[in-house]
Amino acid sequence: MVKGKGVHENAYATMMYMGTPRDYEFYIATRVMLRSLSKLGVKADLVVIASLDVPLHWVQTLEQEDGAKVVRVENLNNPYKGQSNFNWRFKLTLNKLYAWSLTDYERVVMLDSDNLFLQKTDELFQCGQFCAVFINPCIFHTGLFVLQPSEIVFKDMLHQLKVGMDNPDGADQGFIGGYFPDLLDQPMFHPSLNGTKLQGNYRLPLGYQMDASYYYLRLHWSVPCGPNSVITFPGAPWLKPWYWWSWPVLPLGIQWHEQRRQTLGYNAEMPLVMIQTVLYLGIIIMTRVARPSLSKLCYRREDTKSIFLIRTGLKLIAIWFILAAYILPFFLIPCTVHPLIGWGLYLLGSFALSCIALNAFLLPMLPVLVPWLGILGALLVMAYPWYSDGVVRALTVFAYAFCASPVAWTAFVKIMSCLHVSIEREGFLPRLSESAVPADSANITSKKCVGPIGTRHISVNVHGFGDYQSVQAAVDSIPQNNDMNVIIDICPGYYIEKVVVPVTKPYITFQGAGRDVTVIEWHDRASDKGANGQQLRTYQTASVTVYASYFSARNISFKNTAPAPLPGMQGWQAVAFRISGDKAYFSGCGFYGAQDTLCDDAGRHYFKECYIEGSIDFIFGNGRSMYKACELHSIATRFGSIAAQDRRSPDEKTGFAFLGCRVTGSGPLYVGRAMGQYSRIVYSYTYFDDVVAHGGWDDWDHVSNKNKTAFFGVYKCSGPGAAAVKGLSWARELDYDTAHKFLAKSFVNGRHWIAPSDA
Repeated sequence: MVKGKGVHENAYATMMYMGTPRDYEFYIATRVMLRSLSKLGVKADLVVIASLDVPLHWVQTLEQEDGAKVVRVENLNNPYKGQSNFNWRFKLTLNKLYAWSLTDYERVVMLDSDNLFLQKTDELFQCGQFCAVFINPCIFHTGLFVLQPSEIVFKDMLHQLKVGMDNPDGADQGFIGGYFPDLLDQPMFHPSLNGTKLQGNYRLPLGYQMDASYYYLRLHWSVPCGPNSVITFPGAPWLKPWYWWSWPVLPLGIQWHEQRRQTLGYNAEMPLVMIQTVLYLGIIIMTRVARPSLSKLCYRREDTKSIFLIRTGLKLIAIWFILAAYILPFFLIPCTVHPLIGWGLYLLGSFALSCIALNAFLLPMLPVLVPWLGILGALLVMAYPWYSDGVVRALTVFAYAFCASPVAWTAFVKIMSCLHVSIEREGFLPRLSESAVPADSANITSKKCVGPIGTRHISVNVHGFGDYQSVQAAVDSIPQNNDMNVIIDICPGYYIEKVVVPVTKPYITFQGAGRDVTVIEWHDRASDKGANGQQLRTYQTASVTVYASYFSARNISFKNTAPAPLPGMQGWQAVAFRISGDKAYFSGCGFYGAQDTLCDDAGRHYFKECYIEGSIDFIFGNGRSMYKACELHSIATRFGSIAAQDRRSPDEKTGFAFLGCRVTGSGPLYVGRAMGQYSRIVYSYTYFDDVVAHGGWDDWDHVSNKNKTAFFGVYKCSGPGAAAVKGLSWARELDYDTAHKFLAKSFVNGRHWIAPSDA
């Protein structure tokens, strides 16, 4: 460490170290604080304790331009890095202990860079060996404290670090607080009139460390019991006063920048500010001069799959572009520029980028600029300087946000409506030649088609931005004896309704946006009464019922939200989905319920990568179905069961084949129950968590001798519960010759109706 006698016998000191994302900001803050102290005319040296990795040109600037004495030190090792509550941004704050090694000075006022000096505080040099401010009732703050340098104390502190003295936060605050544990019991410091230096430790009045946020609420930074000299900003690191966005969120941020303007200036940031200003003005001019007239284009209105994808993509691009217009400029502005310049540049940039969205998507200006106007209004509300106290200010901001919310929502609805008109209705795509013959038409004229002819898209949006607001309304719009592939695109949302797809409407697809975000749900139980006053019974409780063939669902969830019953409770069956049509396909879907979640009633079905959750018989029925790579999740509390298959004759080809699935959740549970006399369930390559009940299988009523007629089998299964699945003599461990027909989509004749990519 470099030493040398300074001009004065006392010093104001701060520290600098590298290794945080905000090194430059703290460098600027340090310079502003040093220059503000010089401007106040303090009679003390200005010292910066800088680690050896601080850039040399920064050190030279501090010495030559700011008049500071820079003391280079090695970073102290922080032995508290392993603590569970350790915050890595405080890793090197123990360098503050070097203040006790500045033995060339009688007294040192040690400072953090975020202190805002309102007046000179040289009277602090009269304080004793250690003095600090309690900004809360129990803990003093190390953002400003007075000390008498001592080599003995410094070496003892290093020794305490080495032996691991208790440190509650792993930083300078906890260490120094633990080193001076009795400061709360010490007398309050009052400077003597003759300038005599005091001996001992003292508490400093609050006026030397006024919290920028706390003391504003009632006292407006006017502490009545002492000097109002220094304001500190100990709150969130991203609301330090040197950031341009800190004002008007923190009213005092502007005062810090006023000190910077009067001392350091903003020459370093202004070139980038000018470049951005010219760029944004150029964008505004170009969007005004070169405003396109897209309304003169021709459009196509065919409802093909590719056109729907393009339209949806354009809508997403439009929304993201508007969001980017308000987000991107925030991150491009130099973060230490003056708040008035920063907010002005932000508003200019967001306006310029919004103009691009206005032109590109033919949107009305006012709805797109509502967020811009809202942000401007919020700034004006927060910047109003004549609030009586912080409580009134906070309530006013809350009231403004409350009143602005409906306006923002109305603007969003208007934007979506305009996008629907300009994109969904007109498509932004050139019309194909009128004389061109559609491929489907060519097929119709050349031969009689077998299966669906053409494709139609219907959009459903719970907020009203689609063709329909409910799924059932979309299904009802499809004509009887439908002969088209109809894809019902269901936007994210919760659709609280019962849905029925009748047998006369085949070839329908429910296309969701993801099983976590697109959900159809209802809440009927078997004991509930229907419109005729009779109990619904199990099969009529389904939230969604499909009687039609060639149905498919992708990336959507089906729920029955009725509460889960305890074992033995009657009338609590609650089906989430019932499939009674033939050749149904499900991919990436979720089925959520408790007892009887999925009614796999009749027909051939293929479930791929689905999530099925329930407690008792949560897959049941007499379907001929394959479940591939699905998760079967139990929520049973006492005991439960996964599958109950209802094959009633040895001539039936029905059964459940589980291939490459995972069984998880709670237990114990049976993996299969013989609902029908000839029930057939096979698990192959399936992982069983430790939730399987002893014996693994159940013959339903224990009196029908179903254990002699049911076909329960396992093939190459694994996991901690796999042994229990093989625990019954009548649950077969299959060989390949027996198992192979349960391992391919041919089990459901899938070669004829499942595409290779879907299998």
